[in-house]
Formats: sequence, C-alpha cells, structure tokens
Amino acid sequence: MPLAIWLCESSQRAMVGQASVEDVWREIQQTYGLMDAELSAFRDDFEGGDYVDGVFVQFLQQVRQARKIALLSNAWPDACHSFGNTSGLAKLADMMILSYEEGLAKPDPRLYALAAERLQLPHASIVFIDDYLPHVAAQACGMHGVVFETREQAIADLQALLYS
Repeated sequence: MPLAIWLCESSQRAMVGQASVEDVWREIQQTYGLMDAELSAFRDDFEGGDYVDGVFVQFLQQVRQARKIALLSNAWPDACHSFGNTSGLAKLADMMILSYEEGLAKPDPRLYALAAERLQLPHASIVFIDDYLPHVAAQACGMHGVVFETREQAIADLQALLYS
C-alpha cells in the first residue's frame, strides 16, 4: 500500500506544496475506511519504514570529497525537518531540492533542470539515483540515471559512471 499513498491525489498535491500532510492522511483514512487508531498505527508503520543505508551514505561521503551531491526529493511539507533531523541526509548533501518547496515533482523535467542549474553543472555530468524507475526520467534530460535496487549494484553503477 505505500505506493498507493504516494500516488493518491492529496499526496500528489502535497508534493508540490498544494496540500498538507494531514490532507494526505485524511484521504488515506477515507479511502481505506480506517478508524483513527488504525490510521495512527498505519501512519507510524509508514513513517517508520524509511531507512537510510549507512554503508551507502559512507560511500556517498567519499564521493562528496570530489563531487557535489544534491538531494532531490518528491516530498511533502515538513520533509526538510525529516531529512535534517531524522535521517541526517541534509548533512550529506550540498543542497536539498524538495518538490513541495519548488512546486514541481519528479518526473517533471523542469525539476531536473532546476537541479542542474543550482549545481551549476551540465546535465551530462550529473548522475541521478532513485529507487523508483519512473523517477529516473532524468536520463531523458541528458543526465545519467541509476535505479537503486541494491546497495552493491548502486555503488557499482555509480563507480562505473564516476570513475571510468
């Protein structure tokens, strides 16, 4: 059901700053007929399901010694707090580009163009990583794309692109 959450109407609107997080959860509650306690438990499971792979983060910290790293995320309002305080990803990135702040969401090509502009890099020199294949549309914008399936595969793909 997590994909259903991301694809529901209010979630799509929240990603571009046109709905609140509470709007999303109200829609989920209504759609699935959840009681308040069920929604609370489901929400806790959903929010607790985020996982930051420490080994991959260490690899990216090494990459960051010679390259810029940007966090480009389809995010609901208040995600900046989550990325900064909960996951620590804000410390890894040179910049964060969050969809709800920009009014654009992946796979909109304008969001990838914005990232290239802010990084001050040509599209062809950027590698974009995402665990959701439709979001690796960055390739259509002239960027390199890596679909994160496993840590080992993603690191190998990145090493091939960055160091060969």
